[in-house]
Amino acid sequence: MRVATGSKGDKTVNPAEVQQVLIRFADEFSTRMTLSVDHLRHGTNEVDICSKLRWKLSLGTEISAVVSGANALVNLVDMTALVTQTRIGLEEYWQPKVFGDSALPMVDACRNSESNIWRIVGTLLKP
Repeated sequence: MRVATGSKGDKTVNPAEVQQVLIRFADEFSTRMTLSVDHLRHGTNEVDICSKLRWKLSLGTEISAVVSGANALVNLVDMTALVTQTRIGLEEYWQPKVFGDSALPMVDACRNSESNIWRIVGTLLKP
């Protein structure tokens, strides 16, 4: 697949369109994750506000850093890796070992977002 200029019969990818789709995805992912952080608990105790804010800032910073890169296609691949890595970290460490069931909204948000980002990748990139 070629970017911006293609040969006959070759589907071209417009980087501006990729960036627009990616920004929309990033906004939705960030919102889902930010809202789900509010459900976190340590056992029966609510997570303190400073820890929740650190989670939100960290997630927002990472998402913004990826989506604002110079190359839209690279940003798409990087976002796919970020969403997948976040889901794996939540499933393998944070949910079972730290937050328990209170992290399930975050896990679900990641799973849904991961399905969405792979759908986007499937429409824009060839294997």
